[in-house]
Amino acid sequence: MSAKSASLRARRLTCPESNVPISGAAAFQRYIDHTLPFLRETGGDLLFVGSGGQFLIGPTAERWDVVMLVQQHSVESFLAFASNEAYLAGIGHRTAAVEDSRLLPLTQVTPART
Repeated sequence: MSAKSASLRARRLTCPESNVPISGAAAFQRYIDHTLPFLRETGGDLLFVGSGGQFLIGPTAERWDVVMLVQQHSVESFLAFASNEAYLAGIGHRTAAVEDSRLLPLTQVTPART
């Protein structure tokens, strides 16, 4: 099992369907709603979504609005998910919502025993 940690900064934008202002966070929620079935179909799941902000330790000028932890069985499973054409058809919400992002693949390790 591996996990992906993602951090992102959201934009402010206008909803293309209604021409009404929508927050980047609301557009990103539309992306999550669209994405979850495809993620789960490939054996993945969304484990955590949380509010971000400034770092406790790190660059003071850098901030992240949202942090997510996504579990996937393998890099290959993730790539299968990420290349699914039906998933890609709804990625516009993510593109519109996200100003900047990072994707950090993680692998669980067993801590050393003392």
